Amino acid sequence: MSLKSIGEALRAQLIAADLGYPIGNENKSLDSDNEEIVLDVFLLPANTESLGKASTDSREEIGIFQISVKLKGEIGSGKAWTAIDEIKDAFPYAAEYTRDSVTVKVGETTANNGRNVGGRFVIDASINWTSYIQR
Repeated sequence: MSLKSIGEALRAQLIAADLGYPIGNENKSLDSDNEEIVLDVFLLPANTESLGKASTDSREEIGIFQISVKLKGEIGSGKAWTAIDEIKDAFPYAAEYTRDSVTVKVGETTANNGRNVGGRFVIDASINWTSYIQR
């Protein structure tokens, strides 16, 4: 349940930021020809670390919340980079978001290299996160 709550907390923050772009799901990508920019989101768990052996100890979950900015056609990359900046502003360093009593803390937000995929220019924003889950 903790990874589900982490994903929901981060997605809720993206929706609350109201960036004005349609947002897809992990299992259903948005690639509408009518939209200039669409966002696809992915929760990428990276590591689970036990913080003790007792049943009352917690565990540390670390991962990435990836937001793929997908820009339509050949209209230049500037709008995609603007969207990346808006995403970085929406997830400031050390911000905390909670869902179902699970708190997730944001680390660095970085952008990866842009690439062309299926007629769209795509740049991924990687939001590093950490959460401590009580067992």
